[in-house]
Amino acid sequence: MKLLHAIYLSPIDLLAKAEEDGNKLINAVRNQDKAQARAALFDFAVTVYHVSDWIKASRPELSRKAPHPLTAYQSLAACRDLANASKHAVIQVTRGSYKKYPPVVQSVAVSVLASMPNQPMTASGHQGQTTSWRFKVQLPGRRVPIEDLVAEAISAWKSYFAKNCIT
Repeated sequence: MKLLHAIYLSPIDLLAKAEEDGNKLINAVRNQDKAQARAALFDFAVTVYHVSDWIKASRPELSRKAPHPLTAYQSLAACRDLANASKHAVIQVTRGSYKKYPPVVQSVAVSVLASMPNQPMTASGHQGQTTSWRFKVQLPGRRVPIEDLVAEAISAWKSYFAKNCIT
């Protein structure tokens, strides 16, 4: 296997990109830009999930070390599911004759927080309304705001990197 170093040089570099993608996602939600938030969620999930490929390529001995980060950290498993469902429209639970990781994401929802008056007046003289929303991911036993999932996933990789001396 040959690493392609034209864009990124290491798992650390890809994790830095994932952090940037996560910040773009959080900012898009803060700015209430659904189109940007969807694009940023896709970018974040795909990037943070594929950090594992960079680890496998740069430190193959860690592939055989248990527990695997995608099973040890629910947030990373959630990002795997979001990435795969976004790329392939469905989450496959089997490939060929062996089982893949079971999905942990049960749903992704746009939750409406509140309707709030908007400052500008409409042409009819009524104050406009804006609806505040956020993304939430339903995982087994908990519903996680996307901002928390971003923080948990980045923290999980940083913890894994520290435990395995990935620098």
